[in-house]
Amino acid sequence: LLLVAAAASSLYSASAAITLAWSLKLLAILLTGSLLFEARDPEGSARRLVEATWLGLILLLALFLISGTIAPEMASDISRVGKMWRLGGTLIASTRLSVVAGLVALLALIDLLAGRATRSTRLLLVLSTGMMVASLGRGGMLATGVSVVIVLMLFRRMKQAVYLGGLVCLVFLVVPGAADASWEVLSRRQGLGESVSLTGRVPLWETTMDLISEKPFLGLGYVSGSRIALASSSQGWQATDAHNAFLQILLTLGIVGLALILAILVKIHLGLRHILRDAWDPVHPNERGIVALKLLSFAVFLLVQELLE
Repeated sequence: LLLVAAAASSLYSASAAITLAWSLKLLAILLTGSLLFEARDPEGSARRLVEATWLGLILLLALFLISGTIAPEMASDISRVGKMWRLGGTLIASTRLSVVAGLVALLALIDLLAGRATRSTRLLLVLSTGMMVASLGRGGMLATGVSVVIVLMLFRRMKQAVYLGGLVCLVFLVVPGAADASWEVLSRRQGLGESVSLTGRVPLWETTMDLISEKPFLGLGYVSGSRIALASSSQGWQATDAHNAFLQILLTLGIVGLALILAILVKIHLGLRHILRDAWDPVHPNERGIVALKLLSFAVFLLVQELLE
């Protein structure tokens, strides 16, 4: 239904060619994803999805590291506002690198807490966490933090998390300049105006809301609604998307598209909650419970991250 709505929006979109081209891309994604699924074996399909995602994320990080070693000038850049060095650049945008590294760290942490971590998994956890911080991608950091809290709650490890938080606070109090250095990294040396506007996101969201009000029910067309309408309407920052998934859906596919997305999210949530309620054991987690937890972590991570990106 979502694919049908996306393709049908070409009839009234700002650019039928852009909308149809991206609709074909969506079709290709759905067809590729369908190769992993079998209606008779939903749990096996979910396991293959998790394994394929894990492998793809690791390969992406590995390719970045190898390419960055060969051409280091393409593996980093200077942030636009704060003028800070950050990991990520021509090879992969720093915000995307933060997402990839955060997801790898999250999955590695689940394996570690489940007692399935190898030496390479521990190395991946440390390496990916460092890369996420070095990328200065706050959306990825926030999504990782929220997801980690949920994982720790399900593993009943919140006490250790509180101890770790207390240790970090102690370091900030004892080590001179530690708090200031951490804030400089998180704020990327942005001034009060940039911080309050979330690096221009608040004015962008205001512009998006104005455009949504023009066609609230059907939107302005899949992808082209933002690639053309938003880019030509925004002031200063010529963004090609709303940097908020829900506003982006409302802008491009309207209330109809948002209803379809919410229906998908609700179905995923109910299915995973049912599995975790029946199969989850925080002390001795089985394969079924671990797969469900990883899928839930994916969903939470992407939901939080897409609120800002």
